[in-house]
Formats: sequence, C-alpha cells, structure tokens
Amino acid sequence: MVIEAADTIGGRVRTDLVDGFRCDRDFQVLNPAYPAVRRWVDLKSLALQSFGAGVLVHRDNGLSILADPVREPRLLPETLRSGYLKPGELASLRRWAGRVLLDPRGVMRQPDTTLTESLDAADVAGPLRREVLEPFLAGVLVDNHGGSSANFARLIVRMFALGRQTCPSTGWTPFPRSSRRGCHRFGWACRSTR
Repeated sequence: MVIEAADTIGGRVRTDLVDGFRCDRDFQVLNPAYPAVRRWVDLKSLALQSFGAGVLVHRDNGLSILADPVREPRLLPETLRSGYLKPGELASLRRWAGRVLLDPRGVMRQPDTTLTESLDAADVAGPLRREVLEPFLAGVLVDNHGGSSANFARLIVRMFALGRQTCPSTGWTPFPRSSRRGCHRFGWACRSTR
C-alpha cells in the first residue's frame, strides 16, 4: 500500500491550476536521455514540450546567450558574442568531459575524485567554469562546494548534452502516474492520509 499525505500521489511533483495558470510546486525538468526515464516512464503519455538547448547567463554587463550550435543554430551569433568560447577554455572542457560522451561506462570505472579537483586537474578555468558550468552543476547536484563525484558530474553533463530538457505539456501532476511501474499499474491502493 502506498500512503500519500496529499490528495493525489506525487508529493512536490505536481502542478496546481490557479486562476487559469499552471503553477508547478517545485522546479523540475525531465531529461528523456536518462536511461531510467526511458525504461520506467511512459513518455508518450506526457506530451512533452522541450526547452531550448542553451543557457541565458546574467552578467554585470547584461545577459549572455550560450547555446548548442547544432540544436540552436539561430543563436550562433549571440553565442559567439558571449565571450565564453575561448579556445583554451574549450580545450580544457573537452579534456574534462570529452571521454564521457563516447565511453560513459569507462568513465565510471576510472578512479573518482571531487568535481572541483577534476576541473582543476583538467585546467578548466575562467568565466566558462565560474559563470556557467559551476553554477549549473551546483543547481543540478545541489552542491555549491564542488565536493560531488566528478564521474557522476560528467555523466550529468553527458545527459544534458545528448538529451533535451522537457516538461509535460499539462504540468507535472500526470508524471507520477506515467510510471510503467506506478501504483495504478501494480493495482496498489493509493490512499490519501487527509
């Protein structure tokens, strides 16, 4: 038996309808590139809508766009003007993350260290690290000190590079029910404690 404190299953993974607006209870995005998501979630039932493949970075002199030139070619001029694409920094980032794109299992078998130590060892430095990579990974890993597993951080970067961030078109409430192993598919009784 699954016991849920709210009136429906899902906890904070839900969307409320308030005055005609969909309001998510918590920040979520869904990356269909994650193997577990493809295996356990009925993605078709969610009618996913995707976000653009890039970031908007707030800087002292305004906003800068850094986008994937393959998936967002129209944003290439802004990306080139961002100041983040310095050859030395890109080479260091490639040194840090390049292998995980081709051999994720090999990366997981290699000795691990902290995120900060691994970035330092690969000479990843400068604004691309400080203003884009570290804040992004701090949010995803819930770690603003760089103490997380470097190998795991590389896998996260791989999933974001290969996947597209999405959100269910009608909000997050249907997500807990979309699991191929969800309680309704097991015949479990889902009961509110209210």
